[in-house]
Amino acid sequence: MCQNFIFLVSRYAITTATILLVSAFVASVQAQSPQAQSPQAQQSQSPPNKVSLTQTDKTVDVNIGGELFTQFHHQHDIKPILYPILGPGQISMTRNWPIKDGVAGEAHDHPHHKSLWFSHEINGIDFWTERGGVVKVTELKLVPDQNQIVAKSAWIHHAKKPNPGKTIFTDTTTWKFGADENSRAQA
Repeated sequence: MCQNFIFLVSRYAITTATILLVSAFVASVQAQSPQAQSPQAQQSQSPPNKVSLTQTDKTVDVNIGGELFTQFHHQHDIKPILYPILGPGQISMTRNWPIKDGVAGEAHDHPHHKSLWFSHEINGIDFWTERGGVVKVTELKLVPDQNQIVAKSAWIHHAKKPNPGKTIFTDTTTWKFGADENSRAQA
C-alpha cells in the first residue's frame, strides 16, 4: 500500500510539472501574440484573470476571462477528466481522440489517454488503462470564491475477479484554477 501511495505521489508531481510547463507555454504564446482589440470589445469582456465555474448535469465549465479554459467531466463513463484544456485563442493543449472523433491528424492509440486525469494501478487493480476499475464522482462541490472544484470519488473494481463492484477506496480531489496577466493554470 505504501509503495502504491509513493507512486501516486510521484505521479502527482509529474502531472504538476506538466501543468506548470503548459502554463509557461501559454504565457510565452500570449507574450508573442498580443491581440489588438477595440476599447468597446475590451469593456464588454470579463477581466482577463476572472475565473468562473458553471455546473451542468455532466460537467463544470471553467472560464477564464470569459473564455472556456476547460470542462471537468464529472459524470464521464470511466473516470473524471478535464477536457479540453484550451490555451490562448482557444487553441487545444490536449488531443481530442478518443473523446472526440474525426479530428484530422490525430492518432487512434492509447484509448485510455483522455486529456487530464489522475489514476493508476492500485493494489493490483488497473485503473490507468481502464481494464480493472472505474472512478465515479459521488459528491461534487464548487467553491467559486476560491476557484475550486472539490470532487469525492469512489474507486470501484469492475473486473471479474476478485470482488467485482467493490469500492476499493474513496478520495477527495480539489481542482483549483487561476490566472494572471500572462498565464492560466490548474493545480
